[in-house]
Amino acid sequence: MALVSLAACHKTEPADAGMVLAYIFHMSDNLDEIDVFIYSDPMADPSQCRAFLNDWEIPGEWFRNTYGGVYLGVLVTGLGLLPGYIAQLDVESNVGSSEGTLNMPDTLSFVSHADSDTVEVSDLAVSWKKAKGADFYDFWVGITGYSPSGAKIGERSIYFFTKDTSYTLPRDSIVFPGNYGYSEILFDIDPCAGVMPEPGATSNMTGELAGNFYLINTTSPTLFLYAGTPAKAGQSSMAKRSEDFRLRVERALNLYNPSGEPFGARLQD
Repeated sequence: MALVSLAACHKTEPADAGMVLAYIFHMSDNLDEIDVFIYSDPMADPSQCRAFLNDWEIPGEWFRNTYGGVYLGVLVTGLGLLPGYIAQLDVESNVGSSEGTLNMPDTLSFVSHADSDTVEVSDLAVSWKKAKGADFYDFWVGITGYSPSGAKIGERSIYFFTKDTSYTLPRDSIVFPGNYGYSEILFDIDPCAGVMPEPGATSNMTGELAGNFYLINTTSPTLFLYAGTPAKAGQSSMAKRSEDFRLRVERALNLYNPSGEPFGARLQD
């Protein structure tokens, strides 16, 4: 994505209703993704929007999306957003401003099992050590079922936000109909800082626009398990696949807007 110099922001039309959603995904020691969305009525002018991380202006072009808002999305290298990093985000626009501060959470470690353990085909209790600085977790588990000879017969995934540090995967989610033999199970859990997305969640950004700011550390180790005796070891190529984190936040906060109706109308639903 080309980097551009954004024009100064002048507040000319205060929003009757508005909200900022901001995300920083820590993807590796040298790569981070920053996404900032402004939903408002009237809609913000992309040419008059700016965002700053610790007083550094985040480069990139703002666009209108199809859901009644404007957004900035960039991949950035060299920021050093390691665990404990204090991130102060300031968002400015012609419809209002908002700011928030969070600390990047640490990674987690699993305590119930070792990677590549074999477990019984029964309810499976998994637990992990609380990640320092985490307010909640983005939980995902993928299950792939095989026949006794190792032929793939099905797959499914489960994902949700949680404040817990344990989860019991029901046996019914592990087994598959048909000529079932065993399963491969992958847990991938990301520590997150911010207010857990759920109906009635409070804002953690202040200013003329309300806002929710999230830091997501995606660098924790995963946990891979066999349920039952595998015919072939390590054949699965499972990776975390779930409905987009940002879309799930919007659904949880009742902001999902496929129709593109004005932001204020959505708040009245």
